[in-house]
Amino acid sequence: MEDIRQAVGIFVVHESDWLMIEKIKRMDADETKMESRWDIVKGGVEPGDDSLEVAALRELVEETGSDAYTIEESFDEPISFSYPHDVAEEMGYDGQSTHMFLATFQGDAEDLDPDEKEIGSVAFFDRDTFVEKIPFNDVRQYYLDHID
Repeated sequence: MEDIRQAVGIFVVHESDWLMIEKIKRMDADETKMESRWDIVKGGVEPGDDSLEVAALRELVEETGSDAYTIEESFDEPISFSYPHDVAEEMGYDGQSTHMFLATFQGDAEDLDPDEKEIGSVAFFDRDTFVEKIPFNDVRQYYLDHID
């Protein structure tokens, strides 16, 4: 039986712009550094999370420093994939199932204060720039199929 990591991913809209975080460090057991890249808020479900929605809201707070979010929609279809063998060994999971959400941000962008260890900055982008910056094809296609 496969051991699948449960995760959440959140598309966040504020007025007509979309939130992205600049990830500067991958957070795993050995805190392996990674090249900086823009992405949506994503992260693993933790044992204390009572639901996937709670996990999504926790990740938003951790990665942006704000709790001014409302979950608007929880999508039924996750993004699922298998890890390459070396990553599976490192992570301790064979693959991942990312449960996707749509949220709105009701706060002031000036109040966003990202986790300095993992996140370099938080910014809002217009729709076209947002879609272009999404680093993973499956996430970009999910946005185009479910939200756009």
